[in-house]
Amino acid sequence: MQEPSRSACEVADLGFALGGGDMGAVLRGFDWAATPLGPLHTWPQSLRTAASMMLGARHPMYVAWGPDSLLLYNDGYRQILGARADDPRQVLGKPFREVWTEVWDQVGPMVAATLRGESLWFEDETFTLMRNGFPEQIHASFSTSPIRGENGTIAGVLCVCAETTAKVRSQRERDAALAELATHIDKLQIATDSAELGMFEFDFQSGVLTCSERTRSHFGLPQFEQVSSAMLIGAVHPDDRERVLQETRSVLASREQDRYRCEYRTTALTGGRPRWIVTRGQVMRDDSGQPLRLIGTSLDVTERRQVEARLRLLDAIGEATRVAAEPKAIMEHSTRLLGEYLGVTRVAYADLEPDNDRFTIRHDWRVEGAISTVGVYSLDLFGSRATSNLRVGRTLLIKDVDRELAPGDGHEMFNQIGIKAIICCPLVKQGRLVAMMAVHQQQPRHWSADEVALVEDVVDRCWAHIERVRSTEALREADRRKSEFLATLAHELRNPLAPIRNALELLRLGAGKPALMDKVRATMERQVTHMVHLINDLLDIARISSGKVVLKVERVDLQSVIASAIETSMPLIDAAGHRLALDLPGEPLWIDGDAVRLSQVLSNLLSNAAKYT
Repeated sequence: MQEPSRSACEVADLGFALGGGDMGAVLRGFDWAATPLGPLHTWPQSLRTAASMMLGARHPMYVAWGPDSLLLYNDGYRQILGARADDPRQVLGKPFREVWTEVWDQVGPMVAATLRGESLWFEDETFTLMRNGFPEQIHASFSTSPIRGENGTIAGVLCVCAETTAKVRSQRERDAALAELATHIDKLQIATDSAELGMFEFDFQSGVLTCSERTRSHFGLPQFEQVSSAMLIGAVHPDDRERVLQETRSVLASREQDRYRCEYRTTALTGGRPRWIVTRGQVMRDDSGQPLRLIGTSLDVTERRQVEARLRLLDAIGEATRVAAEPKAIMEHSTRLLGEYLGVTRVAYADLEPDNDRFTIRHDWRVEGAISTVGVYSLDLFGSRATSNLRVGRTLLIKDVDRELAPGDGHEMFNQIGIKAIICCPLVKQGRLVAMMAVHQQQPRHWSADEVALVEDVVDRCWAHIERVRSTEALREADRRKSEFLATLAHELRNPLAPIRNALELLRLGAGKPALMDKVRATMERQVTHMVHLINDLLDIARISSGKVVLKVERVDLQSVIASAIETSMPLIDAAGHRLALDLPGEPLWIDGDAVRLSQVLSNLLSNAAKYT
């Protein structure tokens, strides 16, 4: 049967809200029901998160999902596909080995190793592709990372790649013509621009760096100013500075090693965070082996680093929460890992009360010295912007409370608990706000789109784990109630058997005594009716699951209830040698109640008295 169509809004909710570009539209409109992946709304959360991250990235990326490595890709990867990308039906959702048959012998072992849990990095790998109707040799640098599913096992592979053909060819040209570098600078500039490479030359005699504008940007160096060795060292991030110096000294001291490669952070910022670059070069020496110059390139790898870091964070959160047995443990692990990764002041989790206004912050992770926000609050006190976004399920994003909020409209409340910037993600169920997770910063902060997307991804995963734990707890509680109900009912089912057995004996001994027969039949009818009532309870699955007894309230004579209880308990009383004294008024005692349940109560009291007196 064909899967019913889903609206664009529903598809966006499935994890592709960030999927911009042509491929975002292609994936949203693609007939996934005709592929092994199935319709979009059936995809697991881990696949949705990976696909959303892939579509939102500028770097070429693909996801190979499942045992057959079914292929998804973004806009950047289309150029690598070449003519294959003209018809997505021939590529999307197809096994990787069918799409890239000519290189599967190279790529297959890499994919298999990643599915075993290895994160791989290859630089300037050579492939021969049939992507435009003829064999073409290309070079590519790429990293592969495992994607874990909801159960913690590895379900797919995420690959971040870049075709480096132009860079490799340029490098070969430079190696062959270093002596003519000055005369060919224009050609090299075009090649490096196409590969987004910066160029530099460092003179060890003068200690001066000559570099392109892109390299200056990578290091945050001022334009049109001579760059000394001290300025260059100062542009390396303090946490990486000593390592870079040691690796550089090691290459310079070795007479056999002239190739230089180093990956590190600089003091230049991108999105509020240090920029990651990789520098590669060739050491030029004099006849005695002393280094003269280092000629090389610089490449910004910040985005690749961020993707890898996000994957490691999500993987760590998945591992920490997968084995958690209660919601509190899930929130403690998740808020700590997210807070440490983002370098924020506080990460808090809150539940909403049924009035859709009061909420309770159950737990908050915070840096040392920050105040705790655990407590009960009114959502309305945080202003119209917070309420209008959160109650309809939109993420609240504030970069500077003092600039963005007016006095009397949430400004005071945010400042009271030390919040100057916030990302708050809501959970709306059946049209009602039920929970929130918030990232707090005690100074104004410019949140990047990647940071907002990361918080939303973490929140989605946390809520999925919390609902899993709560469902498990509900099943355990239902099972406990069922066991208690059945144990009680089994005990009650035995009680009517004794008077029925006695009545059968009286039937055998009292043949020819009509009055006795009538009394015996009445007794058996009452006890059989009682047993039918109890057996109906046993067959009522809903009642067993809830552990509840349903009362059938009607007008009954209490004397008849007492008589039924005595009939049930009398065999046990007689067997124990007890005497039962009964004192009842002559007139009926009318009450509103369940005759069978009242008889059970009195019978249990009498039976316990007979057993334990």
